[in-house]
Amino acid sequence: MSTNHNGETNSISTNEATTSVHDGILGRSEFSEQQPTYRRAMFRQHAGSLRQSVPNLNVDAQSHLTAPPKAAMIKRNLNFRRSVPNLKLNLDESYTNWDVIKVLKSRGCSLTFSKLRRAVSKAANGDFSVVDDAPLCLSIPDCVAALYTPPSSDDIKKILTKSSKELQTSRRDGQLTALRLLAAMTDADKSHKSTCINVATMILEGEAGVRETCINLLSSETSDEYSDRVDKAVLDVFSNSLSLLYMSGDIQKVTESEDPWYFQSLFPSLLQSMKQCPCPHGCTLVSQCLSVLLQSSSDMRHEAVKEGSLETILEHALARGKKSHANLYDHAQSAIDALHCQ
Repeated sequence: MSTNHNGETNSISTNEATTSVHDGILGRSEFSEQQPTYRRAMFRQHAGSLRQSVPNLNVDAQSHLTAPPKAAMIKRNLNFRRSVPNLKLNLDESYTNWDVIKVLKSRGCSLTFSKLRRAVSKAANGDFSVVDDAPLCLSIPDCVAALYTPPSSDDIKKILTKSSKELQTSRRDGQLTALRLLAAMTDADKSHKSTCINVATMILEGEAGVRETCINLLSSETSDEYSDRVDKAVLDVFSNSLSLLYMSGDIQKVTESEDPWYFQSLFPSLLQSMKQCPCPHGCTLVSQCLSVLLQSSSDMRHEAVKEGSLETILEHALARGKKSHANLYDHAQSAIDALHCQ
């Protein structure tokens, strides 16, 4: 439910609420001009209760006296900043008949963000109950994890061969499924770490032609929602593989080889993806790949400087990340720093 400043009440449909959440709009509420004392007290309680009910939430009141008195008072009390993950709330004054709170998630888990958003929504309506801080997923007991036997190298090669065949078909749903499997197999949070390292190494070394097929998919001129999903899945595979080998200390074995694929295929494809990618998450994955490549290979840094346009592209990504996406900002900054390290 929402109420405008004229006292009219309207219901918000589920679709509208979903769209609003995606755009960062948390909800709408009206605070009567006849109740300024109650309104101030509620916002004070709002801020104090949020500190107690939402973990790691730093509530910081900021004054904006250039706005009209009522809007300034509300905005002063409704500005919040949360550092880990970054959560920003502010009053949108572009709506003349509504007090609209906008929420922006620039870092962290979407499920956690959804929980925080609901907590703020409840608090805005006077419900300051403590947010359930139960874990979002169950961990595997050590005694069970110890029983796991990772697949052999031959088994991994068979999986990559089968995935490569699926990627080369015209079935886009099959391509996406295969890519998501490879992304999961190179993600140490989802698969056995030693298996992830083996899979990542084999992919980047060219086993079964997976990396070449992935580049072909990434370079496709098809532009629709499904191709965007495929592109993101390809970037997930490369980002997971490069980051995992970088963290394990094995990245130099791959990037410092005489393999021209990194300079002739991967690097140009990543640059093109950064230029064309409409999604900040996709840009984040590209920035992460570039950051790892530039940090781990002096030849790659020389190639990037020689190419000439990379720093400008990364600066655009940096500005975009600073505005709305903390991970994009971090990885773009890391790539720029590595580019300057000659």
